[in-house]
Amino acid sequence: MRTLILVVAILSLCFAGLATADIHNRIGVFSTPEPPDLGCLFVPAPQSCHTRLIAPTPGLYEVYVLAINPHNDRTGEPINMLGGFEFDLEVPAGWFIQAADLPACTIDFDSNNNSFYCGGQVPVDRSDPVVTVLLATITLGSFVDPPPAGYMHMAPYFRAPSLPDLMAVADAEDGFSLSAAIPSRIDFEEPVLAINITVIPAEDRAWGDVKALYR
Repeated sequence: MRTLILVVAILSLCFAGLATADIHNRIGVFSTPEPPDLGCLFVPAPQSCHTRLIAPTPGLYEVYVLAINPHNDRTGEPINMLGGFEFDLEVPAGWFIQAADLPACTIDFDSNNNSFYCGGQVPVDRSDPVVTVLLATITLGSFVDPPPAGYMHMAPYFRAPSLPDLMAVADAEDGFSLSAAIPSRIDFEEPVLAINITVIPAEDRAWGDVKALYR
């Protein structure tokens, strides 16, 4: 246990000071709409308040889909006006997505609550050192008492992703050109949000997170 705690502490210290420019085109689900501490992207989801939701009773809970530092792969420049995005959300058993509130002037062309195939014009505020864009406010629900524990994952848009096996963001100021996006914690197999999970995962899982950084 001490080894795992040490690993988590070291990772937090190493990555807490990362500039947003070093991390771009990540999309994740967070328990707060505020820009996250970037260190939370490099530790197991249950270890960070930004990537952990505690839901003690049946009902509805809001979580937030954030894009971190949208970047145009074609031009190599930051995106200042997000022209769209596409991804899927996978929720654990016993949970469902009741609704999704999108930014103004944004349209989701897919009626499935778990799928997002969106177009619009969303300004990117770059005044904060950690540049994030709120893509959706998600209302999660559970009728189970107590609500079950589980993980949320990101996935490529399931019908026909514009970029094979990847999520995508569009640059409205560059002819809505598409750039690849990945989950906030790099790997689609890794959870972006832990629900009602407060125990520290096994040490081999923590080391798996470490190794994922160097793939």
